[in-house]
Amino acid sequence: MQKIITSISIVAILATGGLIFGLGGGSDLLVDAEEAYTVTSTADVITSTDKFDAVSFVTGGEIPTDGSGGAFGFGVITDAGLEAIAVTTTHAGVKDSVAQADASDPVFHNHYVALEDLEDDSLCPGLQVRDITFQEPGDAAVTDNKVSMTDVPYSFAGTHSLTGDEISFMSDHNVGMAVSFTINPVDGDGNTSVTDIAAVCINDVKPADEISVGEGMMMMDYEKSHLDVEQTTIATDSSEIERATFFAHDSIPTDGSGGAFGFGVITDAGLEAIAVTTTHAGVKDSVAQADASDPVFHNHYVALEDLEDDSLCPGLQVRDITFQEPGDAAVTDNKVSMTDVPYSFAGTHSLTGDEISFMSDHNVGMAVSFTINPVDGDGNTSVTDIAAVCINDVKPADNQYTLPKFWSQW
Repeated sequence: MQKIITSISIVAILATGGLIFGLGGGSDLLVDAEEAYTVTSTADVITSTDKFDAVSFVTGGEIPTDGSGGAFGFGVITDAGLEAIAVTTTHAGVKDSVAQADASDPVFHNHYVALEDLEDDSLCPGLQVRDITFQEPGDAAVTDNKVSMTDVPYSFAGTHSLTGDEISFMSDHNVGMAVSFTINPVDGDGNTSVTDIAAVCINDVKPADEISVGEGMMMMDYEKSHLDVEQTTIATDSSEIERATFFAHDSIPTDGSGGAFGFGVITDAGLEAIAVTTTHAGVKDSVAQADASDPVFHNHYVALEDLEDDSLCPGLQVRDITFQEPGDAAVTDNKVSMTDVPYSFAGTHSLTGDEISFMSDHNVGMAVSFTINPVDGDGNTSVTDIAAVCINDVKPADNQYTLPKFWSQW
């Protein structure tokens, strides 16, 4: 099974502006986010105790190696989160690696990078590079529609490609996600520039459709299911999410046989106000359920948190959840929709009865699927003695589209 990291640091990669669908501008550095070679269909990761032995990204089209495809790359994210991401990239215009002959050389090369999201920084729409190595961890190679990184150590030190400062990184073998992305260096006015770089923006972050992770040749395949969202379409207006429709890989169980799971929309409100639609049996936590055994899909607003010293949940857990239902939910085959979900919503806590309120907004960051596991004080799954509700297996949608109001019917 793929290990899906649910810590706040990983959620932030996609939830705080990293997903930008489409790039503007006319520079040769920019790449169309829909180009097949930037979409990773499969990623295979082989790890050992001290390094990534091999990481292969297979894309939907032949990968340009002459610079004609713009500036883009592929990366592996572990428990180190934004602090240490192993990437392989191609671009012309800037010599930021020892592997390049000069600034015009678009040869694929590896880096370790640290990313950050400066919310008050107008230069980048979301993620940007904080640290990047001039030295190359491991090797890179491209053949047709496959690019590989080999022998990438978890621990790596070198100098910053742009500043020359000494920097170091510590990744690990706990692989959470394989992604593709585009790169846009900008000047102090936010314009694409390779001569006066004020920031390097990381855009169009997309997870691989499928990922397998293993040690040596012991590979573990990750099979797609109803929890894999192939497309999400979201329409908003000034007061509500008019419609959020999730198209899953397989038919979505509505009789409780699929366990406890759901789908959600994360906006600029982050973990404080997530609109979700869920199904489960065993607990009546919504006014929409007839009783505790009713697995009907129903909506909530939830607030999540990650209590690092709490042994009950491995990552995210529910802090607040509404008993009242914001908007409506409906399921047809592989499609589930939330409609008429207001940004502002108040009600009572499903588990405690306390009064709670939420304020979401129209700035959609990410659509996700997830599983739900209520646990008792010993960390065992329980629907009768609930000490915490764990949110696991958080997965972003493969493709996401946000539409204006007049596109709300589909």
